[in-house]
Amino acid sequence: MEALMGKAMDNICLWELFTCKLDVFGLLDIGFANLLYNSVFKSPSFFILLHINKQLNPMAIQKTYSFYGDASVALTSTAELLQFDIANDHIACSLINMGNQAVQAFEFFEWEAGVGAQDNHWASIFSDAAATSELLQKQVSAVQVFINSATAVIVPLEKFNTEAATDYLQLLFGPAIEATLKHEKIKNTPSLINCYRIPNGLLDVLNTRYPLHQLAHAYTPNITGLYAEAVSDKPMLKLQFYKNHFIASLFVSSTLQFVQSFSFISTEDICYHLLHINTAHQIDASSIKVNMMGFIDDSSAAAGCIEQIYPMVEYKKPRQEKVLPAMFDAPVSHYFTAFLKPLA
Repeated sequence: MEALMGKAMDNICLWELFTCKLDVFGLLDIGFANLLYNSVFKSPSFFILLHINKQLNPMAIQKTYSFYGDASVALTSTAELLQFDIANDHIACSLINMGNQAVQAFEFFEWEAGVGAQDNHWASIFSDAAATSELLQKQVSAVQVFINSATAVIVPLEKFNTEAATDYLQLLFGPAIEATLKHEKIKNTPSLINCYRIPNGLLDVLNTRYPLHQLAHAYTPNITGLYAEAVSDKPMLKLQFYKNHFIASLFVSSTLQFVQSFSFISTEDICYHLLHINTAHQIDASSIKVNMMGFIDDSSAAAGCIEQIYPMVEYKKPRQEKVLPAMFDAPVSHYFTAFLKPLA
């Protein structure tokens, strides 16, 4: 563990040497520089994945998790919502009762990271997933889609316009390659705009399969939830883990400080990112509350590293009344909390 922490600190020193020469707009200060560093030096950004995976063949789509309620899953309902969380290596699909907002069924599909980034692969990914899905073909009254990608930036309303948003994203992630710019206001914080890209191939598939879908970025409900959860001025760090990346959101003095997606390969990468967050935002790691969820085992080396950095870690299980009993009772029930998002 000491060796991992030492390597992570070395990487932070490298980061400081890099960012001390940057003065990025004065808009999101350290957040912009941090994102730029990760996109160039540390984490392969979405546009790079778009480029290097041109020669990859799609991997078989695997349905890793599935939970179903009663036989009504197969029936048409006018009171059900189909909610997606889509990344470049997974599709999570929840069937939600719009009355009590509880999950009626859940499916999780995954494939090799980056394969879906090529436009013509998204159609086959959805087709292959639908072949083993009980949910993707279901007729429902509403569809919500959340894009879980790193190519997003939060911009103050007074500094927002589409041309500026395009420039910010290009600075951080490079030119848009077969992608469309989207943006949305964040509920509870109308002074912030979430600007992001969605691959054209994915957008085409969504428009074909679900013409009336509601689209948003995964950061948006995450930030909304943070404001709803904040009951004091004490700082809070929310960590949502996925197969190849995690989303970190920092909330201090009832204000969002930053939200960002970090790619990782090893525990060392995770340690590096978290230690950098502490340094950049002057966090007292011994006193900050950390809510952790998603694909991280509490007995793993990564969890041990995080708990060494932050003594106050809580694994957030989903609310019992909002999920199926099998999801709540699972030893890894915190896996699924990361995919539960409020209804629009």
